[in-house]
Amino acid sequence: MSLFKYLIDRSGVPTLMIKGHDSQFKTEPVDILTFAREFLGRRLSEPQQTVLTTIVGTDPARISIDKQMVVAAVGQGGGKNYTFETLVSYYAYWITNLIDPFTYIPSLTGNDPLDRSRNIDIGNSTLVNKEQAERAFFVNAKNAIVSTKDPATGDNWFERYAGLNIDKAFNEPEIDYYQVGKKKQIKNQSIEFPPLRRGEGSLRLISFDSTATSPEGYSFILGIVDEISRADSKATYLKAKKLVNMYEGNNVSRFGRLGKTLMFSYLNTSQFDLTHEYLKRYEEERRQGIKTGLIAFRFSTFEFNPNRTEAEFIDKRSKDPVEYDARYLCQKAGGHNQFFAPYQTKIRAMMSHGVEPAVIWTKTITSRPDNKGGVANYSALQLEAIKGDNRPRAFAIDSSINQDGFTIVGGYSEPVDPYREEIFLDAREPELVAFNRIPIIDTILKWKPDRDHPVDYLNVADMISHILTAFPNTYAIDSDRYQSEKLRQEIERRGVSSTCHLFSRKQQERLYKRMRIQVWSDRIRCLADDDLDRELTELILDKGRIDHPDGGSKDVGDALALSVDLLNRYSEFVAGGSSIDSEPAMKRLIEQYILHRHNLRQSGVNESHPEHIHRLADLMGVTIREALIIRKQVEAYYPKS
Repeated sequence: MSLFKYLIDRSGVPTLMIKGHDSQFKTEPVDILTFAREFLGRRLSEPQQTVLTTIVGTDPARISIDKQMVVAAVGQGGGKNYTFETLVSYYAYWITNLIDPFTYIPSLTGNDPLDRSRNIDIGNSTLVNKEQAERAFFVNAKNAIVSTKDPATGDNWFERYAGLNIDKAFNEPEIDYYQVGKKKQIKNQSIEFPPLRRGEGSLRLISFDSTATSPEGYSFILGIVDEISRADSKATYLKAKKLVNMYEGNNVSRFGRLGKTLMFSYLNTSQFDLTHEYLKRYEEERRQGIKTGLIAFRFSTFEFNPNRTEAEFIDKRSKDPVEYDARYLCQKAGGHNQFFAPYQTKIRAMMSHGVEPAVIWTKTITSRPDNKGGVANYSALQLEAIKGDNRPRAFAIDSSINQDGFTIVGGYSEPVDPYREEIFLDAREPELVAFNRIPIIDTILKWKPDRDHPVDYLNVADMISHILTAFPNTYAIDSDRYQSEKLRQEIERRGVSSTCHLFSRKQQERLYKRMRIQVWSDRIRCLADDDLDRELTELILDKGRIDHPDGGSKDVGDALALSVDLLNRYSEFVAGGSSIDSEPAMKRLIEQYILHRHNLRQSGVNESHPEHIHRLADLMGVTIREALIIRKQVEAYYPKS
């Protein structure tokens, strides 16, 4: 005989008699921890249990209305997907287990019944890309729903009690995967449960891209924003903030205090980090004793996921401790994002090898008649001594703009056993970089102009001439884009490579992060210099770019980063190679790319075919990676070419 008996309560809502108790549910509801353990067969760590019970509560008959904004900073690999798919499956179970969710859900907050023609939506957006949102949301949500078993019978709970046809919902072509080249995608963006009655709304699980307009017009009882800290630039940060505000406004307006916005992410290393912003806001609210609908958690990878240990990540910390702290510990580096933290002592250690200066100089003032019949005074250097040799050398120039200094930094390098490290750029996937030389910096020349004494460029040219004479095997003297063209041509006339680099934010970040690895691992030996020590110690990662604090500078640091790169790439110059990051080289290659692409178009070569980029690389004499970089430049700056 059935234990279930339907009744009608005084408000007209169908009520279910379960084991002698009135209920609004089809089956006796369970709390989320019981659901995870008995319906999904999952063992959750204590932090995972804490986050889930904070969101939904522990009373199986109601969803908690205590918190509306839940932020979980979880280290990469911490099992956040495992946690949020458990949450989504529980929400689906709890809502479809209701006999009349349109009346019962608003009754928990004392609101009027919901519009029966509208759906109840659970939305997911990611700051990675739309494909990531679909893949993470659909695959994980589908697996959890398919795995949800009725403990009493072993049947899929959603098939037995929610009327969901698993085979039809997940295996028919219009929802299942389809093949595009070698990449699998998902056609549909939603999983829709059957409505309770014909003409009524139903529960939908929906995936969106990162734009705030995409989810408009829906009714979210739960909005999940994944990888929010991938928004690490001003533009993407503002976009992410708008998306979070949209979810928060939508679910609170539709479901009152029952509506929730959830954010899962690790931290990034930039100034634009919405997860970190919410963590600080919550800490400040707690400090002041203010109670709001916000709660924020911070868990390392191995705290949140009991299957991971700190020992697994020890090599990642040695490679990039700042990135490691943000990505795996969810901790920001102190000191306003000091770039070399937490190993700033390595800067001074780099200068403690007793490297003797190859060029000895003193500051002086030079005077020459000006074109007005008077005398002009200039900031210059007096050469005292120079220790010439035949080592292959490279130098970098940081040119002066207005009152900035003019700096030349350089030296030579010695071969070492090759070693490889990973660096993170823009908090994206790691890039493997290889080093087989130790740069030895024994030349630092600094012109320090002021309002009355600009840089003496004739003196600069003389010093460079002395350097090229004393070091005849110099193979490169590169500069930022502000180097004078006349000076560059004079250098090249002496048979030395000289290019002006774009020194964009991206290139600065790449040069500095590569140098930082070598500083941290004691693989640079540098002449002691107080200005360089101060600049590198104060260096910060500010608003997504390498910068100095107000009133500071990084003239010597910029020249050091570029010279270290030139010394690391000695073998390229010996083989006749050149950097595609230089402005003239890039312009030339862009022109070649556009010309060769036009010719390939005329010959009928399909640009979407992988062979297309290989053909271009061969025609231009560059690597595939370099060809892809050039293609991005063309797409960014010459989209109509």
